[in-house]
Amino acid sequence: LCLGSVLGLVSIGMLAGGGAIAWLDHTQRDASGYLTSATRTFATSTYAITTDRIDLGNTTDIAPSSILGTVRIRATASNPTESVFIGIGRHDAVDRYLNGVSHVTIASWTGGVTTYRGYPGAAPAVPPTAISTWVRSAYGAGTQSITWKPSGGDWTVVAMRPDGSRGLSITADAGATIPALGWFDAAIFTVGGILLIAAVLLIALPI
Repeated sequence: LCLGSVLGLVSIGMLAGGGAIAWLDHTQRDASGYLTSATRTFATSTYAITTDRIDLGNTTDIAPSSILGTVRIRATASNPTESVFIGIGRHDAVDRYLNGVSHVTIASWTGGVTTYRGYPGAAPAVPPTAISTWVRSAYGAGTQSITWKPSGGDWTVVAMRPDGSRGLSITADAGATIPALGWFDAAIFTVGGILLIAAVLLIALPI
C-alpha cells in the first residue's frame, strides 16, 4: 500500500509535468515554430555586448541541433534610426577579435536585472562586418535576425554597431524550435501512465 501510494504521487507529478510540457509545446510557439524568450534590453557605452561562453559539448557528443533544433537570435537597436550587428562565432575566435577591445559580457539577467562584466580596452581594429569570424551574422537597421543549427563546441554571441563605433543599446530575444520537446512529452506521459497503473494495482492488490 505504501509503495503504491508513493508510485501514485510520482505518477501524478509526471503527468502534471507532461501536461505542462504539452501546453508549452502546443500553445507557446510563434508562427515560425519557435519557443522564444522574453525580450530584454541590453546597453553599453563600450564597443560590444557579448554572451558568456556557450558550451554545447564536444563535437563527438549528441548533436545539439537534435535537441535544440534551429536557434534564432533577434536584435533591434533601441534607436530606430541606428543599425545593429549581431553575430555568433567560435568562442576562441571571438575572444581573439575582442582581445584588447573595450566591451562587456552579460553575467546575469535574472530577476529582471541585467549585470555585466566589463573589459577595458580600445576600439576594435576593424568593424565586425569586415571579418570572417562569424558562422552566422546580420546587420542593418530594424530587427536583425540570425538562425543557426547549433553544433558542439564553445560559442559566443556578439552585438555591436556595424561600423565598430562605441555605444550600443538594443532589445533582443532568443528562441529555438526544440523538436525533441514532443518526444520528451510523450515519454513522460507514457512513464507516468505506467506508474499510475502500477500504483492502482498495488493499492488494490497490496503485496
